[in-house]
Amino acid sequence: MIENFDKMNTNEIDNITSINNESISSEKDLTIMINEIVGLVFKEKNEGKESSQHVLDYLNNHNINSKEIYNWLLNDQNNLDSIFLLGYFNRVGIETTKDKKKAFSLFMNVSKQDHTLAQCYVGQCYQYGTGIAKNEKLAFEYYEKLANKDYAVGQFKLGYLYGNGIGIKKDLKTAVYWYEKAANNGHLIVYI
Repeated sequence: MIENFDKMNTNEIDNITSINNESISSEKDLTIMINEIVGLVFKEKNEGKESSQHVLDYLNNHNINSKEIYNWLLNDQNNLDSIFLLGYFNRVGIETTKDKKKAFSLFMNVSKQDHTLAQCYVGQCYQYGTGIAKNEKLAFEYYEKLANKDYAVGQFKLGYLYGNGIGIKKDLKTAVYWYEKAANNGHLIVYI
């Protein structure tokens, strides 16, 4: 194409420019949508709700083919939200079979780069032994990071762990403290 550039007419150049602008625009749109989906997952997780249905609803409401976005996630491994969302898709089985080990690996990868939501899922994986050997002390450490950043989900999880003596000595007073902080930060479910 470059060799024949001087022989091209302006209509051909306009077509090439148009095609490139469309792909850039769709890349930008997909990146925005990925960020919105991650934000939605975070909001619901922080409120104590969790369902992959909200992700599927988002895709349907925006006329996005889940296979298309899954393929985008596979190829967009420089964006932390894309890596996280690929892990989430593997965790819940969107456009792939559930693969909890792969999900954990992807979550761990971005959690090391301070991705808050990934840190939450790493803690959850350690707490329940999902995709990795169960390690309640590590679960506690991950939740504590979130709680100290003032995220309700981390505060709620600390309350739960303290209240049940999981990964830490049982302490009901401290459990209530963390539950109250979580509730004040928007977490909707509290166990006492």
